[in-house]
Amino acid sequence: MREISDNSTLLVTSMLNKEALISDLWSLDALGILDPSEKKNKLELQEEARDHFLSTVKVNEEGRFQVSLPWLDNHLPLKDNHDLAVKRLDSTVKRLKAEKLYDAYGEVFNEWKREGIIEVVPKRQIDLPCHYLPHRHVVKENSTTRIRPVFDASAKQKGSPSLNDCLEKGLNLIELIPSILHRFRMNRIGVSADIRKAFLQISLYPKDKDYLRFLWYGTDGKLKYYRHCRVVFGVTSSPFLLVSVIQYLLESTLKELNGNPKYKVDIIEQLKKSFYVDNCLASVKNELELQQFIEVASDTLATRKLELRGWEYNDPADNSSSTTNVLGMVSERCSDYLCLNATNIIYDLPGILSKREILATTHKVFDPLGIACPVTLIPKILLQRLWKLKLSWDQEVDSNSKSEFCKWLNDLKHLERLKIPRWLNCDLETENVSLHFFCDASKLAYSAVAFIRVQTRDYVQVHLLQAKARVAPSGRKETTIARLELLGATICARLASSIIKEFEADNIYFWTDSSTVLAWIQRNEIWDVFVHNRIKEIKLLTPIDSWRHVPGAMNPADLPSRGCSASYIIASKWWEGPEWLYLSPEEWPKEDFSADEKEIALEKKKKIVSTLINLNASDLVLTRFSSYRKTIRLVAWICRFVYNCKHQNKKKDELTVSEINEAENLLIHLIQCESFHGIEDKRIISLNPFIDHGIIRTKTAIFQRDDTSEFRTPAILPSDHPLVKSLIMEEHKFKGHIGVSHVLNSLRERFWILAGRRVVSSVLKTCITCKRYSSKNVNPPAPPLPGDRVQDASVFQVTGIDYAGPILLREYQKAWICLFTCAVYRCVHLELVTSLTTDTFLQAFHRFVARRGKPSIIYTDNGTNFVGACNALASIDFNEVSRQGADERIIWKFIPREPRGGVAGGNV
Repeated sequence: MREISDNSTLLVTSMLNKEALISDLWSLDALGILDPSEKKNKLELQEEARDHFLSTVKVNEEGRFQVSLPWLDNHLPLKDNHDLAVKRLDSTVKRLKAEKLYDAYGEVFNEWKREGIIEVVPKRQIDLPCHYLPHRHVVKENSTTRIRPVFDASAKQKGSPSLNDCLEKGLNLIELIPSILHRFRMNRIGVSADIRKAFLQISLYPKDKDYLRFLWYGTDGKLKYYRHCRVVFGVTSSPFLLVSVIQYLLESTLKELNGNPKYKVDIIEQLKKSFYVDNCLASVKNELELQQFIEVASDTLATRKLELRGWEYNDPADNSSSTTNVLGMVSERCSDYLCLNATNIIYDLPGILSKREILATTHKVFDPLGIACPVTLIPKILLQRLWKLKLSWDQEVDSNSKSEFCKWLNDLKHLERLKIPRWLNCDLETENVSLHFFCDASKLAYSAVAFIRVQTRDYVQVHLLQAKARVAPSGRKETTIARLELLGATICARLASSIIKEFEADNIYFWTDSSTVLAWIQRNEIWDVFVHNRIKEIKLLTPIDSWRHVPGAMNPADLPSRGCSASYIIASKWWEGPEWLYLSPEEWPKEDFSADEKEIALEKKKKIVSTLINLNASDLVLTRFSSYRKTIRLVAWICRFVYNCKHQNKKKDELTVSEINEAENLLIHLIQCESFHGIEDKRIISLNPFIDHGIIRTKTAIFQRDDTSEFRTPAILPSDHPLVKSLIMEEHKFKGHIGVSHVLNSLRERFWILAGRRVVSSVLKTCITCKRYSSKNVNPPAPPLPGDRVQDASVFQVTGIDYAGPILLREYQKAWICLFTCAVYRCVHLELVTSLTTDTFLQAFHRFVARRGKPSIIYTDNGTNFVGACNALASIDFNEVSRQGADERIIWKFIPREPRGGVAGGNV
């Protein structure tokens, strides 16, 4: 399989701003100065889509490229949205008939059917799994195709994703739009063309066609089912597929040429950097190269049914006022100037001016090179000021802001006069070509500007290449001018890194009017974090000895750092560069400045003496709480604290559900980092693991079920981690102390615990509550009976005596029961006594003897039986009782109280 070179890049974006997202609009503002870390992250995400393309692309029997849609691995099931498509179709038909375009719109589908772009779905396949694309019409009067269908692959119904949600976007390198324009300006003749119906020339795999169905009414008025056989404009992956196909074709052609003839190889190499979606934009040195370029480009793409058409190039002999649209800008073919496209600007304000209207109007000025960035900076500063007032998007702004914006908008018509030369003259026989990068900052914004200086034997020309202006960051603490100057130097270095590789310059210069920034760059000292990170990036992207000082009044970056009106920028002609740049280098500003040492020293890194303790994060959490739920709340409060430290709008209410979920995800990530060695860990490799937002998950057998992602792809947890055991115990208690199987099933709705049944069983065995209710009573072995109880004896020969009571008689008089029990046969004799005196007891004893006979041995206690009779029993003289017993030859044994507070008199 042929590979796409990493050094070649094709670009994809949409030039239509009408319905763009705010994030997309800000991305346009970052062209050429994107943070390198953001570039790296995007390329890593797009690598998988590129690999999928290389493994599936092929040439079909028609000679066209055939590709497969790049489906996401973990997308939700795509459902049949027939009802939604019917509703949208009826709405479209109603508008078409009202505009009398119904027949013309239907003829487009008939033409597509004849060309094999679409096909009717066979009746036997109508009920197969599928997805429908709603569509609407777009009318462009000045286009080769006046009316065309636009398909909405982002349409979704409740509970189901859209087609675009299920596809990888692939390469979307809007960052390099300026690079194509730079190459377009490099040589004397600028040339442009586009591919006829580019998307519709690429075939699709049959398995993807049913997910690109659409509906239309036939001539009989009945609903007809169609499906696309080619790539569809409106699907998020279509630009990527077109880009990849063109790149693949050019790489293949280079290998077939094998270096000969050289002029063809050079043109193919140039083509690799000249395509923007379906537009070809390049420049050549002379008419011969022009003819060769057109011939080679047309023939190469025609081999795969890609027809280049509409060739246009600048011709001084052409006296017509014809213009060409080039990547959102306008190229005047006769005068060979580039200017902004101001046709989309609406100068009439709506009735209510809101932040939304200001933002939309501002970004109708599409300026990829930033030649009008001083003008477009004004409404951005206004938006920042309105943002601080916390107005909603559709809330009307105050009268002063409205007046300021109206003044800016009325002056915007002067931009039609803003023109810069297309040709940079750098392809001539030059003595010196140098690149000059300027940066500056004010309290409101910071900026960077790039110029090219071309010196020939007869003259010097200076041309603006690109400029960027960004609003100063706002926050609780105002950013110092020195730091803003450093931000300007940072985007200046980024801008240079994207421009330098496009030009063969003899010298490169960087200019700033901040002596503090120059000192930070040139001195090898340890700076504070903010300064250190940006100085590190600047040194990585630029040579230190190329930085120079320029007085503020001579710095062309001053204008875009403050902003100005359209009429002012036209009068200033700032795109021609500073006057001193036309002079010889000996007359340029000298390194004569004094640095503010106090301001420089403010950013020196402070020395702090501290004692570091290596503390494991999970140990810190585990030492706080034993409850899993409390642990999550602890982590959530820590995250809340970190958020409040970083943001001005403090969170003060109780923890929200989203904060709890984020804390739990963080805790799960922590557990997995400590327990597993990534998804290649041998303990989990059999579970088909994958990483989702930093959490290792497994695909279950019910992955295709329409359910929550946690249920379909539970997180994998180890069995030996303390927090996992805490989670199991929490689930066991929360569900009412359920058993092993119930706990395991409940946990598997969100987690997949390794050796789950074993660890759940071991954890549940430690539950104190379950032990209390499931454990059996202790039954110690019974001790041997006393000797007096097992000897042969007469009834009541061995007797135990105790009291019970008191009880109330009818006359409310207290009485007690004197209980005599036989220790051998367990016979019982009861005597009623009215007091607890010694005499009363002896009388009861005499009655017992008279009735049952005289015992040989008597057991009784030497104390009280009941709390209520404590004082009364104390009045019995047990010595007198014992003495009379001895006289009667009765052995009287007094037994001690039992430890639990009872007595053993009746239990001998």
